Amino acid sequence: MKYLIATQLPQSAERRCAVNLNSTNLNIPYLDALSILRNSGLHRIEVNLLGEARHLIGKVQYARETDFSNAPHILNCITFIKYLYAIRGIWLPKDFLRWLEYGEGIAESELGEEDIVFTEGLFSSRPAGNLLIGHVGLMTNRNTVIHAGYRVGAQEMPRNDFFAKYPFSTARRLVPRGTTLLTYTVPSHLEIETSDDILYLIEKKWMRNKK
Repeated sequence: MKYLIATQLPQSAERRCAVNLNSTNLNIPYLDALSILRNSGLHRIEVNLLGEARHLIGKVQYARETDFSNAPHILNCITFIKYLYAIRGIWLPKDFLRWLEYGEGIAESELGEEDIVFTEGLFSSRPAGNLLIGHVGLMTNRNTVIHAGYRVGAQEMPRNDFFAKYPFSTARRLVPRGTTLLTYTVPSHLEIETSDDILYLIEKKWMRNKK
């Protein structure tokens, strides 16, 4: 999967981008690739996605209609997930039905942490093929889900309770299991829009250094 840069985090001018340095497209020693990125001004940061999600419990206001720019102080179910993945360095579009085009589809029986779950909505749902989708959450493990719920804001709840309230429709896994995904802050002088651009930067500088 190509990871798109989170061009600007709410309340910040910082740009982040996730990249898989074990990509089959990159035939350069891992430590050398890390060194090239460090010397190019990219700063690697550790992101605990689930920790960031849980940190927002009890601290945010819910609004059914809100812009991403209001995150993380005011959230709905869509901007909540979009914000968390932006912190990780992965851009998601405003229309959450387009998220169904990313990553891999996951059956309900295979759900695990960081999988995005799509459900029927509490008040309304939109058709997506033969599915109805109106709400979205994030698995925190096989048995619990965190989401931005109506009136309660960020909330973690047992999986069975969540799906009893919001019937399961489908799920996506954006980062395949076993993938070592790194998150970098990207300086403004570098023209980087996607993870492919980061891999290209590494290759270009590697070839230049070999001459």
